[in-house]
Amino acid sequence: MIKMYLDGAIVNEPSWRIMEKLGFKRLSKTRIVQYSFVDELVGDFEYALTKLRI
Repeated sequence: MIKMYLDGAIVNEPSWRIMEKLGFKRLSKTRIVQYSFVDELVGDFEYALTKLRI
């Protein structure tokens, strides 16, 4: 089984909308993070994709 995790800033709706269209499921966790290209802290959604290896 393969698991992939991605994060997307809550304020970056296009980013997490694409993850959802690709089949990623939003986990119940949200975090406050600091991206290297943004000066302030931002909320972050965590997504996971699980696929069975054939």
